[in-house]
Amino acid sequence: MEDRERKNKIKKMLIALWSIFIIMLAFLSVFVFLNWNDIWNDLFNSKRVKITEDKSSEISVLVTAYLEGLSNADDNTLMRLVLDPTQFNDMTVVKSRSRVITEYNNVVCYIVDGKEENTYIVFAVANITISGVDSTPLDIMPPFVIVRDEKGRCWIDNRPKDKETEEYIDEISGDSGIQAIYKKVKDDQEKCVDEDPTFKNFYEKLY
Repeated sequence: MEDRERKNKIKKMLIALWSIFIIMLAFLSVFVFLNWNDIWNDLFNSKRVKITEDKSSEISVLVTAYLEGLSNADDNTLMRLVLDPTQFNDMTVVKSRSRVITEYNNVVCYIVDGKEENTYIVFAVANITISGVDSTPLDIMPPFVIVRDEKGRCWIDNRPKDKETEEYIDEISGDSGIQAIYKKVKDDQEKCVDEDPTFKNFYEKLY
């Protein structure tokens, strides 16, 4: 008799546990169904940034022209490429920089869609010509924010970045694809340090 009662208690306990498990499973299924897109993105897309390597699109032409304007300290060129031309009312810093970095060649833009529609984050890599240095090492520019206006024209947004844009740039900069670009630049610079005493001297003054 006692054995039967004990078996009944165990049976009821098992039924209760299974009932709780099934209820929890049902809640989990509903949650997954309602949040499937977010879960999918978190699992498979959160660390994948779509990067377009480009040398000839309108964006690349814009960035290349801007870098040429910097190397030539050409305020007219720079002013017509950016949203805030007043940044170049004082060209002191640009002129000082242009005496050191005199040319940008082989510009390649790595383009990522921005957080807002018709905006882009661009990581530009180029061989730079440095005054007094024999080699032309790779360099990567601080990320450009590019915006496309209602007429379809692209501009460099040189205005102060808001917090959301800065956070977004930080986020995509940590992507493995972007980090591989930074590593490529770093490896090339280290190779130039090993092979070119003139660049080694320049590099050690910077770092």
